[in-house]
Order: sequence, then structure tokens, then C-alpha cells
Amino acid sequence: MHPLVLINSGVPTVSDALQIVLPYLEHFGVPYDVLDVLHQPLPPDLAERPLAIVAHRNLDARGRRLGAAGRQMLREAVERGMGLVSFDPHVLGDAAETPNAAPPAEAIGVADNGHPISARHASGETLALVGPLPVPPLPLDGDTVLLTAGGRPLLATRTLGRGRMVRWATPRWAQTRVLGPLAGLDDILWRAVVWAARRPFVLRGLAPLVAMRVDDVAGSGGRWGQTPLYWARAARRHGFRPWL
Repeated sequence: MHPLVLINSGVPTVSDALQIVLPYLEHFGVPYDVLDVLHQPLPPDLAERPLAIVAHRNLDARGRRLGAAGRQMLREAVERGMGLVSFDPHVLGDAAETPNAAPPAEAIGVADNGHPISARHASGETLALVGPLPVPPLPLDGDTVLLTAGGRPLLATRTLGRGRMVRWATPRWAQTRVLGPLAGLDDILWRAVVWAARRPFVLRGLAPLVAMRVDDVAGSGGRWGQTPLYWARAARRHGFRPWL
């Protein structure tokens, strides 16, 4: 049974799921099913899933989709061993959403490298951001903070019954104008998925990359009358996605 990705297509923050989280899962080869809580209730077999991923903030900000019953169902599934990776720190109703009055972060720091998720990084390591990162409040309740941004919690973990939880304050560090998807935290994200998921859990891990050498792509077309990037369109026709 595949991990279940929860979205709400009726809120603006769903763009984080569509533009950041789902492309990451595809890149890492994580199989998943998507459930839109705007139109569907949580499935009765939720606790049998290895993992649930809440893919953006404000999944159920007004309590009209999951409601108290849905939140309790999600909590009980984790307690029974399902993993949870959430980009909505408030999805289980741990604390109410509070306004973010803090200034945007200019760097991300590794607060704890003794955890399997952050073990590849040095404690105290800092990643400078190329653009400001607003960091919404991340309420803590016995969590282990692994990453901070601007001195505030960005990534935290804890156990709940037999299950494991990973909560992010925001995924927007992956935006190119902030840090970028492959600029130092991609391993943290896939390790968070693996650590939280109930075993056995399988992902591809190595993206299906193809190295291509293309000579002489500059210029106005030359004698063949082709534009410089004709090869990119040819690659797309055959199923490749060139990264230019």
C-alpha cells in the first residue's frame, strides 16, 4: 500500500504541494496516492498505510474538512505505527495557528546531527540563503529540533505511540529564490520520509538521470536553420526533461 499524500485544493497553500513536495516525491521515486480533503474523507484503511504526507500548510484551517474526527483518525493511525511527514505543523490540532511576526530568516542551521535524518551534516552547519525565508511558528511538544531558520525551529521530530512524526515549518526553502531544491537540504527531506515511514518501505533513491553532451548550442541556428535549443525539444518528445 502506497503512502498517502493529503492536499486541500481549495486553499492557496496547495501550491507548495504541487510545486515543491510532489516533484520531490517523484524525483526520489516514492510511490504515492493523493487524497484531496476538499472532496474526499480520510480512507478507513488509513492506519494500514506506511506513511501519510500532509503536503502544505492550512490543510484544514477552518476545521470543515478533517474536523475533530478526522484529526483524531490521523492521530490514531500514527499511534498505531503509520509515519507522518507534515508541512502543516497544526494538522493534529497540537496548537492553534499564530501570526508570524518574526523577520524572515537569512540562513538555515543544523541544530542536531545525532539523528538519522541530519546525520550527513555537521552540527552547527549553516546554509546561507539567497533570499529571505518567512518561518511560520512550529509548536513543540517534546520534539527534537533538527533544523533552525533564523534561530526558529524549521524541522522537528517526535514519536507518537508506535509511529514517528516529522514536522516542517515550511517547505519554501526549496524555492530557487530562497535556497533551491538541490542546494543542501534534499537529503534531509528524503531521509525524513524514510525515517518516519513504517517498515518495510521502498523508494528508488537514485533519480533516473541521463548525462547528455551537446556541442555548439549557441548562435542563431546556422546552416541547418534550427534554433540553438532544438535538441531540448527533441529530448522532450522522447520523454526526457532537460534541466537547463
